[in-house]
Amino acid sequence: TCDGLSMTLPGLYVNLSDQEYAAEFDFVYGYKDVAVLGFQQDRASLESSFTDLTARKYAELFVEAAELTSTVTEQDGLVLFDYSATANDVDVTYLCSVYMSDTSFWVIQFYCPTADFAENKSDFLSYLKTVQV
Repeated sequence: TCDGLSMTLPGLYVNLSDQEYAAEFDFVYGYKDVAVLGFQQDRASLESSFTDLTARKYAELFVEAAELTSTVTEQDGLVLFDYSATANDVDVTYLCSVYMSDTSFWVIQFYCPTADFAENKSDFLSYLKTVQV
């Protein structure tokens, strides 16, 4: 749980908030080469510039602002997009979902090496389905 968000992860995931890169996020958990991170953004600050924001519209704005080559989709009630990047000389793929609470938008990103993404994607989706805000 974190600031009104809860998610269920297997016991293999450990808190990585002590890692240097974790300072940018509200939470970071992981194991081996797999991790999940999340952050929130205040709705009021966004809604002064954008009207009628939904989780999907926020995801589309996020993709555009980050200049990602990704398409936002909806699957099983989840707002999703994925993208690939290179981190520490390793190609990684992220599966992201956006959630809207009364006060915030949450972006949750699971990632792993791109070579392992296909085998991890269904697990990532099942964990994203446990999110409650």
